[in-house]
Amino acid sequence: MWATVQRKAKPTTLPQVSAIISTYNSEKFLRGCLEDLVNQTLYKKGKLEIIIIDSASEEKEGAIAQEFQTKYSQIIYQRTPERESIYAAWNRGIKIAKGNYITNANTDDRHRPDALEFMANYLDNNPQTSLVYGDQLVTTFPNDSWATTQANKCWNWPEFDYQELERRCIIGPQPMWRKSLHEIYGYFRSEFRVAGDYEFWLRIGKNEKFVRLPEILGLYFENEKGLEKGGERAKEETDDICNEYGIFQRGVKRKISVTTQISSAELMTLPYRQIIGGSQRSKVKNSQYEPIDFLSRSDLVSVIIY
Repeated sequence: MWATVQRKAKPTTLPQVSAIISTYNSEKFLRGCLEDLVNQTLYKKGKLEIIIIDSASEEKEGAIAQEFQTKYSQIIYQRTPERESIYAAWNRGIKIAKGNYITNANTDDRHRPDALEFMANYLDNNPQTSLVYGDQLVTTFPNDSWATTQANKCWNWPEFDYQELERRCIIGPQPMWRKSLHEIYGYFRSEFRVAGDYEFWLRIGKNEKFVRLPEILGLYFENEKGLEKGGERAKEETDDICNEYGIFQRGVKRKISVTTQISSAELMTLPYRQIIGGSQRSKVKNSQYEPIDFLSRSDLVSVIIY
């Protein structure tokens, strides 16, 4: 059995989206992650459910979760008796989720305040689309925030193409997909530790419609320790997946995803940014802006693990 704690107050309507948080020894990130989610425009409209799966952490994520539960509704917390893979934790969360749409909320990443509403509305308005994904700013500062980050790099993912997916994982770290997909294709394979999401996208991507939304919707934390620790395992798992799906056998040439540069001026054109200059302080709250075309840039830096 696992410990379960949930605030007693129940919402009058079912959530539109369920955000799944898997945590293990991520106490230093969890508070910022939860603050990020409860400040989402979708949460403020009562349409976001937050599910925390504590994978037998040695730290005090449970205390932080319960603190938030006393202040906010629609937060579920479960602790497992033993550590399990992130994909096993996601599966637990998905099975109890009440939302029509699922998104993973990594403890060390952050979102544009309207990101989840933006993605959910697209899925609502485009019933033939099964999954959406956007671009991310890239930061090297832990617990950075969308409003004030000085990130100078960006993940600029390509439009979806299954052949490109075979070359590299192009979905990014913050997608949103229909929960009903799991009734058709099953769940994430829990034996994977790093690349299980890539396997799932390959499994469903041939038959389902994936759409890239041409906006920067999140903030990805480039954790150097995490990359060093997971790089070899990620390569091994990705190679196994490529063999399983016949990617190597068909002579598909694998590619490496790289980030592009973003200038300070471009950064400040993004919505929901705080502009601080002397005593002047303002916020841009309109997401109706012309997307910046990062594909034309030649300054390529940083490598993603798969």
